[in-house]
Amino acid sequence: MNHSLLLVHQWLLYLAVQLALHHHLLPMTATFPCSQYPGKPPS
Repeated sequence: MNHSLLLVHQWLLYLAVQLALHHHLLPMTATFPCSQYPGKPPS
């Protein structure tokens, strides 16, 4: 039971990190591809 709780905790932590990275990096990466990849929209 403790093992499953640990897995759930790690999964929630992973989701929190992914959301934090997405929300913090999205505005910054949206401004860079214009100079790095001219004429190509950021994927």
